[in-house]
Amino acid sequence: DVERSRGLGDVYKRQELDNIEEEGYRVEHSANEITITLSSKRPNIILRFILGFFILISSLMALLMLIGSVTSGDFKIFHLVFIGLLAGSAYYLTRLLAWNLYGKEIITIAKETLTYVAHYKWFKDSKTTFSREVIEVNLLDRPVNIEGNYKLAFLEKDKSVHLVTEKQEETMKRIKEMILKFKDEQFLK
Repeated sequence: DVERSRGLGDVYKRQELDNIEEEGYRVEHSANEITITLSSKRPNIILRFILGFFILISSLMALLMLIGSVTSGDFKIFHLVFIGLLAGSAYYLTRLLAWNLYGKEIITIAKETLTYVAHYKWFKDSKTTFSREVIEVNLLDRPVNIEGNYKLAFLEKDKSVHLVTEKQEETMKRIKEMILKFKDEQFLK
């Protein structure tokens, strides 16, 4: 009976404040932090296929060039540079595909900090931590594409982060207002 009550307490401790999947974001609140998760828009199947095809081609070319150079005994610095370029492009395209399939940006507002991290399943960028007291949250002043989507930016004295996720202007304004509201909330202090 005690275990059951503790379990229910954990359920109530972490409640979702907002869950708007069609607009691509989710807000969760726990006793000591607020987490806003922005999801990237999924590309169509053709773009995913094209990215996958180029990943496969560049990976195979790098592998075949490496095998050919080693087995022939004619290994030149040019081969190494070309293999590096092919492997690097395969790695970059894999990250790009992972972002387009699984990408999300996680903004965590805690007692004294606001933390940002881009997460795309197999890859995770390093965390950027800002002081809650001095951070600026800005909506970029013009659309970033022809669809009229906007991005947010976090700015502090010597560091800044421009979010990757693009949303319609009204959605980004709502997210910005939430961040500013939560940033100034007294219950986290």
